[in-house]
This record gives sequence, C-alpha cells and structure tokens, in this order.
Amino acid sequence: MLIDVIPTKKMPRQLSVLTYKVPADLAHKIKVGQLVKIPLRNSIAAGVVSKINLNSEKVNLNPQYLKSIIGLVSFEALFTENQIKLFLELAKYCFISASLFVRHNLPSDTKMREIKKQTDRGLKERLTDKKIKKIKLAYFWWKNYGERNKYYQRLAQKNKKQLLIIVPRVYQIYTMAENIRLQSRQYSQIHGKLKQPEKLKLWNECLSGNAKIFIGTRSAIFYPFTQLETIIIDEEDSINHKQYDMNPRYDVRLAAQKLVDIAGGKVVLSSQTPSMENYYKSQKHNLPRQGKEESISAKTQKNIIIQDLNNELTKKNYSFISEKLEVEIKKTIQNKKQTFLFINKKGESTNTICKDCHYTFICTECGMPLIKYKNDKLICYHCNNKNELPPFCPKCQGPNFKSSGLGIEKIEKNLKKILPDIKITKIDKTVQKLPIGSCESSVILGTEFALDKIDWQKTGLIAIINADQLWQHSEFNTNAIAYALLTKILTSTHENTKVIIQTFTPNNFIIKSIYQKNPKIFYSEELNLRKNFGYPPFVSLIKLSILNKSEKKAADNANKVYSKIKTILANNKKISLSSPMPITRKKIRGKYKFNIILKLEKLENFNSLVKYVPNDWLIDVDAKTLSD
Repeated sequence: MLIDVIPTKKMPRQLSVLTYKVPADLAHKIKVGQLVKIPLRNSIAAGVVSKINLNSEKVNLNPQYLKSIIGLVSFEALFTENQIKLFLELAKYCFISASLFVRHNLPSDTKMREIKKQTDRGLKERLTDKKIKKIKLAYFWWKNYGERNKYYQRLAQKNKKQLLIIVPRVYQIYTMAENIRLQSRQYSQIHGKLKQPEKLKLWNECLSGNAKIFIGTRSAIFYPFTQLETIIIDEEDSINHKQYDMNPRYDVRLAAQKLVDIAGGKVVLSSQTPSMENYYKSQKHNLPRQGKEESISAKTQKNIIIQDLNNELTKKNYSFISEKLEVEIKKTIQNKKQTFLFINKKGESTNTICKDCHYTFICTECGMPLIKYKNDKLICYHCNNKNELPPFCPKCQGPNFKSSGLGIEKIEKNLKKILPDIKITKIDKTVQKLPIGSCESSVILGTEFALDKIDWQKTGLIAIINADQLWQHSEFNTNAIAYALLTKILTSTHENTKVIIQTFTPNNFIIKSIYQKNPKIFYSEELNLRKNFGYPPFVSLIKLSILNKSEKKAADNANKVYSKIKTILANNKKISLSSPMPITRKKIRGKYKFNIILKLEKLENFNSLVKYVPNDWLIDVDAKTLSD
C-alpha cells in the first residue's frame, strides 16, 4: 500500500505531498487524516495522511525508491477529508505548500506524541463529512445593525445542523453573541488565542456534531465541521478577514467558498458596505442578494452637517474645533447627552522633530516616525516600541522639539482651552479595560477602537474631526476603508443624533455618497478609479516580498529577482510588474523588507513565473496592502 502524506515540517512551496510505502502490519490501521511518523531527509517528522492508494500500480512511482512510514502518531484521524482537500486547494491557489496549513491547524501538540485511540461511536461516519446538497453563495447587505441582528437570529433559529459566524476581531465574538441574544451555553467561541486544551475540546465538539452554533475569527474556517450548513462572513469587507502578516497568507472569504464547493452548504457574505470585489461580482453576474443598496437611514441622514474647514482657516482658527462644533458641543452638554469626537490618530501628533536641524525621531525596530505621547514618551504605534524623549537632539544637540500633524492628545489640549470645565475621556488602543457604555464623561475623544465601547443611546453629537485623514494614505483600498468606517459610525447612532463631518474637501465623492444616502455614487466612482489605475476587481494582485537583516542584501536580492522576471515578461502585456520598493516602515521584526507587485489579468498567468521566485521569498496572492 502507498499513501500520500502532507508533512508538518516547513516544505518548499512546490512540495505539498510526499508518497510513502506502508508496512504490512500497519496497512489495516491507516486512515485519511491520521498523523504518522515519516523519514524526511535525515530526520524523523510527522505528517498527515492525505490519500490512500490501494492500487499502487496506478501511482506513477517506482516503489523501490520510496521510503516506508515508521509508525503512527495518532490512532484516529485528526483531520477530516474535507479539511485536507481544503488545505490542498488553498495551497495551490496561494502558491505555498499545504504543510503550512497543516502546521497552522494542528489541534494540539501532537507532532510526535501518541494519542490514545478514540472509541467515540459513529466517529468514522462523521469524518467522511456527509455532503450537504445545496451549494450557494449569497450576499446580505444590511442598512443597520438591528436589521443584521434580526437576520442572523432567524438563521440561528432555523439552523438544524452547524452554523459558523466569522467576525473580523476576537472581541467581536462576545458582542455578536450578545446582539443575536445567545447565552454562553448556546454557542462556542473559536479564535487563535485559545489555549491548547480549549482548542482540542472545540475540535472534538466540531467532530461530534453536538455543538450547533460557532462564532469565531478567520482561523475557525479550518475546524473539522462535519455538519456545517451555513457560513456567515460578517463585515465581509474587513481587511481582517485576510491573514496578510504571516504564513499561511489566506483569505477566509475565499476559504469559505472553497469549503462549500468541497463539502456543500451555503456562504453568506454579509456587510453594510460590501467589498469592491463582491459588489462588482454581484452586479456583473446578478448574484442572489438580500437587502437594499441603502446604508444610512433617511432620519439619520437629515442630521448630517458637512463643515468646511477651509472657512475656519480664513478666520485663523487652526484648532480643528470649528465654531459650529464648539456651539454644538455646548448644546449637547446642556441637554445632558454625550459628545463623541472621532479622530484617526493616536498620540499628540504624527511625528516629532528637532526645531533646529529638523531631525525626525524614527523607530529603530520598523523605521516609522515616533509619535509624542503624554509624559514625554515616544511611541511607535506600528510595533509598540517605546522610548523616552531625550533632553537634547541626537544629531545637533539642540534642546528644542516640536510635534507636527494632528493627534488625539492635541485635540484634547485644544478642547480644554475652549471648555476647561468639562470632563474628557480618551479611548484608543492603549485603553484595554473599559466596559461598553461605562464612560460617563461629557466628551469622549476616540479612535476606531472606541466605536465598540460607546453607548450610542447616550450620544447626542458625533463629530469627525478631520475626515480627510481617512483617505490620505497610499494604499489602493484606502477609499473603501474610509467609506466603510464613516458608514459604521453614522449608522451606529440613533435617529436624533446630530453628526458633523469636518473636512477640507467637502466635494469628495465619499462625503457626497454618504450625505446623499446614495452608495452608488461611491461604488461607481471608486470602480472607475480602480479600472483606470489597474486595481482589483479588474486585475489580480500578487505581492512578492524579501526580508533580510541587511538592507543592501534585501535590495540586491529584490533587484535580481525583478530583473529575471522582467526579462521573461519582455513581450507579455497581460502582466504588469513594478520595480522593487521598500515598505513604508522599512523594517518588520528587525528585518528590511522589499516588495515587487504584479498585476495580472488572470491569476493562472503566474503559474509559469512562480519557479523564478526563490523559496525564501513570500508570495501574497490577492494582496490587500502594497506598502507593507
């Protein structure tokens, strides 16, 4: 007997499966999904059985050159057949070895430790993953959270098999359960921060089919569900549904669709502001959709005020607290309601420089500007590196420093000058423990992190301090992220809440779309921009990355690979190739990083090029960030 095995060790990207012989005394014990001991190079490793070849004559390999497995690590299967098929499908799509998915999803420390035989009745039948006949992809575009919650509640009540809801962030698991009125015993949580005993318990719950409702983050898609009927991807437009900062680099939206292709079931892509790719796909192919193209209710829309900050500059008001906003804050306080001021930057500023020589304080770990925080602290919000602000400039020894840009602490200082007696609370990522709705201050000043901490029923005024900050970034998806964030803030309010959007660009199409309550304005304009400049959904993006502790070695390596691919693509007009560029923050985890971006009409056009990308390079298919 011959078997195919996916090793748990890191393998070259072209090697997902290795074939081994099975000794006669083990042949009757072998199962797909089982963990076995295998000889690999000059060591012993573990691997997952992905296929059993009962008829070895059909295998195009000479058995005399094959090695035999050494023994069993687990007596029962750890992975279902559908899981293994999913690993292999995603590995092929992402141009990586399936071993990365196996390593990433081992349920416990079972790499070389034997597991006692499970005698759970009916386990074998469940491991074959009976296929649910209906295979669907549906879109649900909701107007507000109430509409979304009712829809999810109906699905949960109708659910007779297994339902999986995938949310963008861990803290949203509990919030989701609360919103759809699930008690703790009615659902199971799945996320990457679980301890191994908890993960193993959940693993067995999925296999048993006893637990019916699961809420988790993207890694939940790889659990061994045996009766999975519906997968809901909540806020499907969120960038957090893509694992882009570590291997394996996969998108849970794609993984979910591939899983239902393999096992059956239905995927619901749910969002208030659908991703550009899914909006375009649904329009082009007229796919099933629930909900209207209407993101902001008419009552809320009537209370939106667009405040042109250019008018404030003519009045020599540089505080970012416009006259209109000051008046409305005072009115809100008199009405005993809270004011929420949204700003997209932490700290006092966006950088700290020497007044004399213009030296900029840079993070030694990642190369991004250090931001001045309270008590003369310098903080990097990319890697959380912290330093004391020195008394003298490291370059010219001058004692004078200044902060430029707009940060949350600078707004707080300006507010205290205007309204010295009011209580202000700041909520950003540095505030870890704050129960929802527990803040009693008159004014809450917060970043995106604050949105899930506010009791919106107590809020009488919301102001976006500087909306332009949201789309003044170099990433291709900046506009979509800004539109989704503004929509989330506005639809969180109740109908009597007043909203002030401060901006230097009042005619921006994002603001127009929101103010006129017409998403088509945004999607039409954004799709035109992406078509003209060659971005998804009109092309596929692949990011090739090299990291090295030496900046010169990283750059030289990047230029070498670029030159090779450029030569091969000399007459190929279907693939666009960018020259190597260092990432915005220069370093990640102490290593310099350079990216090469490919734009392809079809993803399969990369098949002939992948062999020219060295194994120590990273390949990110359908990249969501290009400058990182």
